Amino acid sequence: MALAFDRMNASQIVIFTTDRGSDRAPSGRVLRDAGYEVTETNSSEEMSGLASEDPDLIVLDTGRSAQAGVRMCQQIKAGPATASIPVLLLSAAGHESAVRVQGLEVGADAYLAEPVEARELIATVNALLRRRHVDDAVRRSEERFRTLIGATAEVVWSTDAEGQPQGDLAQWRELTGQTAEEMQGAGWLDAIHPDDQRRTARLWKKALQTGGDYNTEYRLRLRNGSYRTFVARAVPVLDNEGEVREWVGVCIDVDERRRAEEAQRFLAHAGAVLASSLNSEETLARVAELAIPTLGDWCGVYLAGDEGPVRPVATAHTDPNQAEIARQLERCYPVDLREGIRGIARVIRTGESNLIAEVVDRDLQRAADDAEHLRLLRTLRIASVLTVPMTARGLIIGALAFVASSPERRFGPADVALARELAGRAALAIDNARLYEKALVAGRAKSNFMAVMSHELRTPMNAIIGYSELLGDELTGPLLPRQKEQVERIQASSRHLLQLINEVLAFVRIDAGREEVEIGTVDLYQLVRDTAAVALPLAELKHLAFRVDVPRGSTLVHTDAPKVRQILLNLLSNAVKFTESGEVTLRARVEGGLIQLEVRDTGIGIPADQMQNIFDPFWQAEQSTNRRAEGTGLGLSVMRQLVRVLQGEVLLDSLEGQGTSFIVRLPAIPGAAAT
Repeated sequence: MALAFDRMNASQIVIFTTDRGSDRAPSGRVLRDAGYEVTETNSSEEMSGLASEDPDLIVLDTGRSAQAGVRMCQQIKAGPATASIPVLLLSAAGHESAVRVQGLEVGADAYLAEPVEARELIATVNALLRRRHVDDAVRRSEERFRTLIGATAEVVWSTDAEGQPQGDLAQWRELTGQTAEEMQGAGWLDAIHPDDQRRTARLWKKALQTGGDYNTEYRLRLRNGSYRTFVARAVPVLDNEGEVREWVGVCIDVDERRRAEEAQRFLAHAGAVLASSLNSEETLARVAELAIPTLGDWCGVYLAGDEGPVRPVATAHTDPNQAEIARQLERCYPVDLREGIRGIARVIRTGESNLIAEVVDRDLQRAADDAEHLRLLRTLRIASVLTVPMTARGLIIGALAFVASSPERRFGPADVALARELAGRAALAIDNARLYEKALVAGRAKSNFMAVMSHELRTPMNAIIGYSELLGDELTGPLLPRQKEQVERIQASSRHLLQLINEVLAFVRIDAGREEVEIGTVDLYQLVRDTAAVALPLAELKHLAFRVDVPRGSTLVHTDAPKVRQILLNLLSNAVKFTESGEVTLRARVEGGLIQLEVRDTGIGIPADQMQNIFDPFWQAEQSTNRRAEGTGLGLSVMRQLVRVLQGEVLLDSLEGQGTSFIVRLPAIPGAAAT
């Protein structure tokens, strides 16, 4: 009956036999019948050569020469290239106990005593081959893992189960300059920044104790003495029993990424701070304060004069004592008289950055004007210098100079990029602040001019109106019908011009924040009737129906009567101006503590796309130079501003070609806002 054996296809087995002469070993015949590729030898020298070819399994079938098998097993397991080859030791009956112990002690993977049944031999061989294949797969996986992390990390390192560095660790040595002896114990911690050592040691100790992953970030001192930020990670490698065999770790340089992230946060904060002020002097001081310590220990801000020298305008230092020395340096040694190590004047002149990554004493000696100057420079401990231009709208307005005092801090290309970005934002903020200050000055000049001119124009205009009324009343003598008509036109035009002047004057007062509220007790309905009487002639001139809808009697409210009158006059004149036929209606009510005034007309209406613009100063519904309606375009703007001053609101309803309605709601008592 044929035996059914598990076969490991293409597995190569070498059988070493010593006491059978030229006869083949029985185990070889069984394995061949089972389909394995079998090579037999009884020569120790030949056996050594076959073992070096890395067969899948070695069977030491030495019969009664058991010690020869033990010696060969010891030799195979002692060789680094052959130690991983599984070895099956066979011996003749009667030698089981001693040979088994000796064989297992020197590294045999399994032991069988002859005579061996075919099934047992095949089962044992298959078990050893399966373990060999698993071990090979694990080894290949580890090799791929080490290759992968070696390709993606700056440093790949390993330690034993207790955390002691093992192997060459050439990458760590090349990066930090530490020798293998210096790394041993906790010596590798010496390459880590002092401020990060305690945390790093604590996390590494915790990983060793718990067998958990190790993950941290620290600043690593490089061979040249500078520091860079690294992420360190390590995982335990377990043996077949689940115990930690070793630790494999990587160190990845994340310095550029961290710097980029910090730079983005810094610039976002700087942008918000610089945009929060429109005072140029305050902005200049903030620039210097913002720069430290992100861009060094000392920052100076310098502005270029239109024709005069470069002047320092702000200085900040992380050390208050050093800040005073820096200010003394600026006072005693003007920037325009020297280039110095910072090259401020040259940077402003050329627009090119100045970088000295490492300042030595010879640089200070060349830059100093005298002994006192050199003493101040040395006191400031200048280790690295960076100066960049401040450019706004294509013009260089100044420069920012940064100084690092620590030898560990050397400016590089990333610092230049960050400094130039900050300088650009600072220059724009300073330029905006200057423009705003100029606009304020111009605005005050404009307001003063318009106020003076409006006041001066009202004086002769009142005289014109007064004398024309005297003529119209014929107090100086009778007038011919044509003369009377001309005098009435003079009066109408004068009143219209006076209204325009009042609008301009009111706008100037409101725009300058000088409009004051004077609350008094007012008969609202009588105020509305009196104001309507003033506007009535304007409607009659255009032959418009003018309706006044006010309850009979009187009602007292608390408000600013002149402002309410101005609001109504502006609305009524606007309604008459843009109504060619039909009527203008004025309504007034006091309901629920609110004054409600409405002016409605049947005029041209307002297009939907223009309704949001009509309250803008100097805006006209008809923008052409030959528009039909005259005016400054201030009436509705002044009206709404007056309503706001009185804590009220304006509602607008209009349909193009059918008319417009304005509703004004004001509080009827002081301090009660319209809702």
